[in-house]
Amino acid sequence: MIQSQQMAKKGCIIGGKVFAKGDINAKTIGSELGVSTRFTLGGEVSSLFESIKEAESSLDELKGGAYTKTEQCLAILEQKMRVQPNNPKYRELKLQYTKNKFMTQHELNKKEEELQKLNNKFSESGMVTLHSDTIFPGTHIRLGHDLVDIEETKKECTVRSIRGEVNVDAR
Repeated sequence: MIQSQQMAKKGCIIGGKVFAKGDINAKTIGSELGVSTRFTLGGEVSSLFESIKEAESSLDELKGGAYTKTEQCLAILEQKMRVQPNNPKYRELKLQYTKNKFMTQHELNKKEEELQKLNNKFSESGMVTLHSDTIFPGTHIRLGHDLVDIEETKKECTVRSIRGEVNVDAR
């Protein structure tokens, strides 16, 4: 979707707002007069990246928290049961911790599957790139959550987001 004050010929984008899911290639972006030209690129890629970070954090928390504690408690109980093998309290606790471990393992498997699906979708989405022979000051480029303000004229410029990292390459 392009809402523009002015669209010049031969691949020039001067002024206005441009929203793109994928790549943009233009000969010139902005103008020497510093006309505000705004781009929003790759919103889906950015939201996928954030979802992956959240899923990884949730998975790490579950692994380091409930699952590890349950395994530790089971190991302690097994040691105590060697000393008192007929203690009904220990048998009941072992049964409860074994159920907890099973349920937590099931939850871990679901979260790992979810993370794998997100990673696959993210890999398929590739990267978002904006390329221009000339980008003038006054150009603002939003790649997901990151904002790049062009403060000086850039020649042979490529702005890209690869797995959530923004790079600006220019002469």
